[in-house]
Amino acid sequence: MRNRNALVIGGAAVVLAVQAASAQFFTNNLQEEASVTNLFNQSHLYDEGYWLFSTNNVITVRNPTNLAATVERTNYLAGASTMSTSTTSDGGEGRSTLYTQFGGYSTNDWKAHVAIETPAAGDPSKNYIFFGMGQSPGDGDRAFFRMQYGAASSGQPRVYVNGTVVDSDSDAVTAPGTDVYLTHISETDTLIVELDHWASDGTRSNGVDLTLIADISSLSFTSDTEASLFFTAQSTVTFSDFWVQPYTTEAPGMPLNVYAWPDDAGIVSVYWDEEVLSTDGYNVYRSIDGGDTYARIAVGVMDTSYVDSDVTSGEIYYYKVAGTNEYGEGLLSDSEYAVPSPYLILGTEATDVEKSKYELFDDDVDTLFGLDASGYAGLDYGEGNEQEFVKIRYHLRDDAWAYYDDGRRALIRSAGCMFQGANSADFSDAVTLYTLTTNNTVLGEWNECTVTNSTPFRYVRYQSGGSFNKINTMAELDFITASDFTANGTPIYWMEDYGLTDADDEVDSDGDGLLTWEEYVAGTDPTNAASVLTIYSGSNTVNGLVLTWQSVEGKSYSIITNSSLTLSARGTIAAGITGLENATSYTTTVSGAGTVFYEIGVE
Repeated sequence: MRNRNALVIGGAAVVLAVQAASAQFFTNNLQEEASVTNLFNQSHLYDEGYWLFSTNNVITVRNPTNLAATVERTNYLAGASTMSTSTTSDGGEGRSTLYTQFGGYSTNDWKAHVAIETPAAGDPSKNYIFFGMGQSPGDGDRAFFRMQYGAASSGQPRVYVNGTVVDSDSDAVTAPGTDVYLTHISETDTLIVELDHWASDGTRSNGVDLTLIADISSLSFTSDTEASLFFTAQSTVTFSDFWVQPYTTEAPGMPLNVYAWPDDAGIVSVYWDEEVLSTDGYNVYRSIDGGDTYARIAVGVMDTSYVDSDVTSGEIYYYKVAGTNEYGEGLLSDSEYAVPSPYLILGTEATDVEKSKYELFDDDVDTLFGLDASGYAGLDYGEGNEQEFVKIRYHLRDDAWAYYDDGRRALIRSAGCMFQGANSADFSDAVTLYTLTTNNTVLGEWNECTVTNSTPFRYVRYQSGGSFNKINTMAELDFITASDFTANGTPIYWMEDYGLTDADDEVDSDGDGLLTWEEYVAGTDPTNAASVLTIYSGSNTVNGLVLTWQSVEGKSYSIITNSSLTLSARGTIAAGITGLENATSYTTTVSGAGTVFYEIGVE
């Protein structure tokens, strides 16, 4: 690293270390031509400002695959943009400028950066670049840094305030390029310029080589919203990594929009929005119960995502994220949970990150796979792990959209969609296992269909179809295989809904006299002793004996009699009795004398 100089004219010295540009509010790497138009015409840092070009600007993208054909020097910013000068009426070269239309740059603290490749040799009187603050690109250039290439005697680089040189350095710029940083401190009315010259081989990030500091308290603007940041060339200059971010002495705020997805088999990917003050990255925290205790599992993550591979499939994990900078760790984000899948999740990528294919397998019926076109989502069970699918559980989205127009929009749009199994990754041998219709699907609750095809499949998916060809109706999927049941036929997913495991199948968890598998058959809650198949009463009436028992709506019951508790002379006197909600009654006749015992059976 070269010597660091601090030259101060008319103001207090403020020495800052170069901060990594990891959390930019605005960034433009200019890797493709469309980004020049798109990224320079979007909402900016202060007061919804916009990046614009001044008249006659020409900005083009350098060809990274054939640099020698377009330039006479080595281009260290392959894929960057070139700002070409405009032509004046007298045939000379005018300035081309990229600037914010308005932005409040005089009263806020900020840091800006641009990487500039040293221009080709040319007329030193015209070979300039400018980077700074101004009322507008052509109005006085109130405070700016200027670098003149090819003329050391001119005294460059220089810092100007209201047209007067207030700081300069006489060394000629001979490096292949330079990273230029501007930092504005509103409290001290100071503009700091830091230069990092590239090594002769084009290597960047060598450290600060020169610091120029100027007092800008004499600046005046008609309106603060008109104080703009600009980058100007009076030469043909290739530039890249143009960004602006707030400068602060505060810890970061809370990262927003944290999402956790079972991205691939056995991993969870955590995503979040960039928090602009998190210049030193992010810390990721995890909990197994979502309570007050979160363990830090990652420190200084420089991206806005993190992959957690230390997870167990089927367990629930909760995540929070906090940004960090030189002033400490910021506020923790809201929590987000995910359940890693033991299988690879397949499918068409959704354009909306909040409606990913992973949402179909997150155990949350309030999220959905939002692909508003043809496509699919499914699972890969792995080579040699083909499965026989016996049931498929699915839950359509249940919100205002689902009931739009005719009251059942999601239901109608799902008609024609299908579940398919295959043993080829491209589903070229797909077999339809079940097709949804408006008659076999209910909104707002879990639906269950039986698969009659006993062929083992490696791949299974939910495929769009029908006249609407939409797939934004499904919220949750559960493909049930023959191995997802206990020896007594109890679905493991049913037990998990009550916090039980397959080891509890022959246990009376609530002490009501019924084992877990018997509670499943009866349709009762295995964790609630008050929810149990039991006879409430038997009353003789003029019409006969009225039996009343606790029942579950939709279940089918039978009445069994026996003349003794010890003999097996059992007989069914009534069957196919449809259960009502809470309780069901049935009237039967009692013939002859003697004792009769009654049982209620679930069919």
